[in-house]
Amino acid sequence: MKAKLLSSHIISLTFQSKSSKSAANTIQYVLHTSLLTLKMKFINAPLLLFAIILKPNNYGGVVVNAQKMIREKISNHNQNDNRRTTTTTNHDNRFFVKFKKPDESNNSTSTGYRLQKDDPRLIMELPDDDIEVMTIETEDELRFWENLDNVEYVEADSKIYLQQGGESTPWGINKVKALGVSDANVYNQKVCIIDTGYDVNHPDLPSSVTGTSQISGESWKEDGYGHGTHVAGTIAAIGGNNKGVVGVNRNGQLKLHIVKVFNNNGDWTYTSDLIKAVESCVTAGSTVVNMSLGGGGFVRAEKEAYDRVYNQKGVLLVASSGNNGSSARSFPASYPAVISVGAIDQNNQKADFSQYNDQVDLCAPGVGVKSTVPGGGYRKYDGTSMSAPHVAGVAALVWSNFPDKSAQEIRDALESSAQDLGSPGRDDRYGHGLVRADLA
Repeated sequence: MKAKLLSSHIISLTFQSKSSKSAANTIQYVLHTSLLTLKMKFINAPLLLFAIILKPNNYGGVVVNAQKMIREKISNHNQNDNRRTTTTTNHDNRFFVKFKKPDESNNSTSTGYRLQKDDPRLIMELPDDDIEVMTIETEDELRFWENLDNVEYVEADSKIYLQQGGESTPWGINKVKALGVSDANVYNQKVCIIDTGYDVNHPDLPSSVTGTSQISGESWKEDGYGHGTHVAGTIAAIGGNNKGVVGVNRNGQLKLHIVKVFNNNGDWTYTSDLIKAVESCVTAGSTVVNMSLGGGGFVRAEKEAYDRVYNQKGVLLVASSGNNGSSARSFPASYPAVISVGAIDQNNQKADFSQYNDQVDLCAPGVGVKSTVPGGGYRKYDGTSMSAPHVAGVAALVWSNFPDKSAQEIRDALESSAQDLGSPGRDDRYGHGLVRADLA
């Protein structure tokens, strides 16, 4: 038998024998053995492909050339299928592979094929969603995964970016009327900030904070880019200390959990990293999650994860609507389970950069927002990244006074009590209006 490598895990096989009957029996034995192996949870891809492709040819000498079969199959398949290919440029060949539950599989006695934990193609697992995130380099591999009986779907893992702009003046805390609501009970709330990190030594920020970093070699306690520390100040900068600024929750007792998903240069991250970060927030006991980021496209795996976190785990999710000034949807903000927050200026006008669409839920200050930055300093930033933490902070503040309410009830309270801006009622530019802590 001769074998040669087609890709990292696809093998072309040619079997020759002088005895036709012997060759057929050998093939049938190997096929039977390989199919039995399918009952194992983890097997190697070459063995699986061997079992799928190899079959007797009239008990003859030369059996099938796998490479030819795969090419013919893909060629025929592509004529009738316009699904995504690995040439998409916004995911670097990273894909979600969503597995069916065992009772949904065509073979109820088997968990089906999955990558081994030490397989270099496996990037991460999202066990709560039955998902493996992996590298898929070729069309052959993509079709292979899509056609497995135990796979529900395969989709690209898109990139996510920070939603930050320039600089100006501090005014947002008064605009959302946060100081009119007591923060005496905010110790019963925990806000998770998924961002670039947190300056734990900043004198105007709470120091009793937990966190984790998904960036190799960089601690969540460092923030080389400054974006996450700025977001944190809007939510929780300490008041009454004669320093810097005041946050929505200002007594220093609000619990914070930090998940660093962007490196110290503020580079993009992946949707799968964001899902993993949200799961970390839930595990840490967070009640509200702030995501001042976006830009990825719709991803089914992400939508399903956030639906579960919001509807089943009871965690409120808040995200920036986006900064390109268009009516395009930005994700994660545009998922139904996430509160999408647009930006306004001091005159209650939509910021020119703020994205507007039918998924915008609320608006908040996002122009010239002054807050904390690493090194004990303060700066003024523009962006829907600055708007989202106003809403996340107000959500925690209101919820702290009504701890028995559900995430859905708190969201309803924020939206129904918002100060109407623009056209009467909800509109695409302002959503339900300006979030108001005093009216919720």
